[in-house]
Amino acid sequence: MICKNCGRENSNESKICMYCGNNLSNIEAKNKFLNFKINKNKYVNNYDKTLKKENSNLLKWLVLVTVIVVFIFVGLVFYKNYVAVFKIDFEQLYLSNSFFLNDLSDNKKYYLYDSTGTKVLDSPFYSVSKFYDKVSIVHNEENKVGLIDETGKMVIEFSKYLDIKREGFLYKVTDSSNKKFLVDKNNKKIADLQENSLLNVNSDYFSILKTNDKYKILDYKGKKLLEIAKVGSSLPRISVKSGYLSLFYNDINYLFDLTISKKILQFQDPNHYCVNSVNKENTDEIILNVCGDESLNNRHDYKYIKNKKILKTISDECLKLGFSNGNLICQSKDDNKNYIYSRNLYKSFLTTDTNINYISDSSYIKKENDKISFYKNDKKVKELDCYLLASTSKTSYLYKLKTIDQDSCNLSKGMFAFFDVNGKKINDSLYKYASDFDKNGNSIVGINTNTYFLIDKNGNKISDDYQYINYVKTNDIVYYLAANSKQSVVLDKNGKEIYTLEKNDVIDVESIKGKNYLIIKNKDYYSIYDIENSLMLVQGLSSYVLTNDYITTLDGNSYFSYRGTLITKK
Repeated sequence: MICKNCGRENSNESKICMYCGNNLSNIEAKNKFLNFKINKNKYVNNYDKTLKKENSNLLKWLVLVTVIVVFIFVGLVFYKNYVAVFKIDFEQLYLSNSFFLNDLSDNKKYYLYDSTGTKVLDSPFYSVSKFYDKVSIVHNEENKVGLIDETGKMVIEFSKYLDIKREGFLYKVTDSSNKKFLVDKNNKKIADLQENSLLNVNSDYFSILKTNDKYKILDYKGKKLLEIAKVGSSLPRISVKSGYLSLFYNDINYLFDLTISKKILQFQDPNHYCVNSVNKENTDEIILNVCGDESLNNRHDYKYIKNKKILKTISDECLKLGFSNGNLICQSKDDNKNYIYSRNLYKSFLTTDTNINYISDSSYIKKENDKISFYKNDKKVKELDCYLLASTSKTSYLYKLKTIDQDSCNLSKGMFAFFDVNGKKINDSLYKYASDFDKNGNSIVGINTNTYFLIDKNGNKISDDYQYINYVKTNDIVYYLAANSKQSVVLDKNGKEIYTLEKNDVIDVESIKGKNYLIIKNKDYYSIYDIENSLMLVQGLSSYVLTNDYITTLDGNSYFSYRGTLITKK
């Protein structure tokens, strides 16, 4: 302890300075206070640091929990809107990236090839089926049966079963004890067919298992969609259309969307209702009608379904109820005329009324007192002089109008222009010729008899000028044949030149697995051109056949891949 009077050091126990006699007790008390204050400050500082650290950790946990909650929410939304509504295209289940071909020198043997025309396996099979959902039933030289995938891998080995039979996209197998089972394409057991029997449903897209006390409805993979208790000996009534299964049992109707493997509707009614039609513009809209034996007496009973709910039941009002260009159309039982059902589901104007031309149930064009009136949401939005209606394009929601001969109009007679549903002209041009808009959303227009080009639905010019343009189309495929003084060319949907024709070429177009090919005939020979890859595949064929897997000739002597390579030739 240091004496404040003389500055000399004393022992900590001293009360009086041994050098000058100064009282040291006040210094001791003060030092204790200072030590307490220092320790207190250290404690407080340590507490603050601990508290801050704990708060920091708590904040980190809160942030982490928030991120997890947001992630789960986003995941659920994604699942609901994308994964949960993912639709199966059943047509794709019949397609494969591999195929079998006969050995041209020994037609008892079949070899597996991939899409490039390369042989996948060196060993042959002696009996094969088509690929269904990427697998095929095959037999070896000893006539033992197995299941193979498109890569050549054995999914079910030879000798595993005595017999394998396809049931839609499932398989009925018989083991060495002669017991029968239903399995999926991966050999996963779905049902014991000693305890269950399969009903004949004449569809690949679902199955029905029958037990002593219940029926099980399975999707194409074997997943259970519904289980219902048996009542007496009656069987469920079924109907399949447009990917929907309507099932009726014990006065209850069940509607399944097989493309998403879900039951979407259930209602009680003494009559069986089947799918009549589906709105191509909005597949959530479905029309059901009474079917089966009851249809003789109640064939005009309909139910209009939207978003998995019955919005309207229509009885003895319409001879026919269906969709046309996205609209709900009723052929009236009273006068046999067609009416549109408006958005409030009451019959609106006649579709056969020559003064009205509709694009939707609430947007249409009407001739009123020598003027053209545009209606949107049942309200007049614009009125025009000097035009008559030529046609409507329901795919592009545009009206094509034609100018009339009237002094006050100051317009050339017989010229065409396009207007949207608000009555607004899509561009400033008038055309001597204008086709209706096609499935590509394009129109062929001409400003005179020698100058034609393509415009899109926004009125933009998308091609060069030509002396001639016409369609090359098959079903939903639309290309254009254009010509000028120098050459003839094929245009794609964007107005781009994709192929130049030679003299005497005659062209057509075909689609295989969603890809489009030009078929070019010159005199007696055919060439096949891959449009997407700008590749000439085969030339100089005397005949041709396009299959899902390869190109061949009518006599079957030559086979080519869709890469243009020769696979085999006799």
